Amino acid sequence: MSRTSQAILGCLMAVGSANGLGAHPDYSLHDVMRDVSISLRDATPTLTGSAVPKMATSYAGSLTETGGSGSYGSMHGHEVYDESSAMRVMAIVEDLPFNGTENRLNITTILASNASFLEISGRCQPLPDKDKFAPMWGWLKYAKQLGNMTIDNRPCNLYGLEVPTQNLTMSVCIDAVTGRVPVSFNISMPSYSADSIYGPDIHEGLTPSDKEMLKIPDRCSEKPPICDGGEASELDVFIFHPANQFDLDNENVADLRGDTAFICLDAISGHTAADAYQWVSRYTLQVWSGWGDYGECNRPSPHEPGECISFEDFAVGREASFGFKASAGQCSNNSDIGSWFSLPRDGMCQNDTQVLGVEGDGHCSWRVLEKVKTINGSCLLTDQGMLDSCISEATMPFVKTESVLLSAFTETDPSKGG
Repeated sequence: MSRTSQAILGCLMAVGSANGLGAHPDYSLHDVMRDVSISLRDATPTLTGSAVPKMATSYAGSLTETGGSGSYGSMHGHEVYDESSAMRVMAIVEDLPFNGTENRLNITTILASNASFLEISGRCQPLPDKDKFAPMWGWLKYAKQLGNMTIDNRPCNLYGLEVPTQNLTMSVCIDAVTGRVPVSFNISMPSYSADSIYGPDIHEGLTPSDKEMLKIPDRCSEKPPICDGGEASELDVFIFHPANQFDLDNENVADLRGDTAFICLDAISGHTAADAYQWVSRYTLQVWSGWGDYGECNRPSPHEPGECISFEDFAVGREASFGFKASAGQCSNNSDIGSWFSLPRDGMCQNDTQVLGVEGDGHCSWRVLEKVKTINGSCLLTDQGMLDSCISEATMPFVKTESVLLSAFTETDPSKGG
């Protein structure tokens, strides 16, 4: 499953996607609103006339994500919502639970009616077709007025909706002064959750700077070029994965330093069980090192085919851990913090004689030479102390902790870390 940060998903949660182990969602806010609409199709509105809140069709302001099933750290940013252009954009900063102020993800999610994109460290990638703009407030006529609240010294009127067929609850607290903009929004269901607080700067209508955010960057219109100087080379990689899932096509893997960072974040944040990560495997790959745009890959469930978010569907994708470099580290020296890789299905070699190279002329971009070893994840994290080491070190790169991971593969004696 995905080698990308669950923090990316936290951003997507707030503006349009959910669930899974990476930025590639298998259930989006668009899906939520669609299913709610279907469930309410024959329902009788509980509110009519002037009792139905008249939410603004465009608004913008600061936002803090206070909880949700996707985030790893605190999230804050700016949201622009505009029904006339059918767009919703959120620029988010997420602080990962590591030491150092540099450990922040800058993520912008752009949801439009005909195309949607995810930007990380200045790199833009397409979101799946189902992740599109969805009007937010049509469900309010079926809601109940639940009373009044005060959130951060701001009075608001609370409305809630339960949809038993979806095991879903939603609520919004609407600014009591204007009656037009949200102060808080909550949604909860088995496959999706988000809790958001809007700042006191939220305003109806859009300023010139808000409108600028609605412009889709030119870099979102085409695939980034592959890195220069590609050659056939061997690559030592690791992957934290569900039990008995060994398919690597449309998967994310990482070098030793990169996978140490990923495993530490996943374990520190308590996501490992929910992610169904049970085993860690080590592989030797042969790859064409003309790196392409990294793809965040995910499987809707552990043994379904993987899918990736990327413009690239042939070259091996590459980025620095968490994308913490310019252009996410596609072509840079990432030895200081590690690299993550994506293995597109269309680039996989179909036989031992197929030649590695750039796309075309019957080339392929990667093949598995050897599955070196698979270990038990709970043994690694608990018995060999990797989780404690992650918590103690709490700083990228996890130099001490990566030795714990390496020993688990090189040693056979448990007393020596095997």
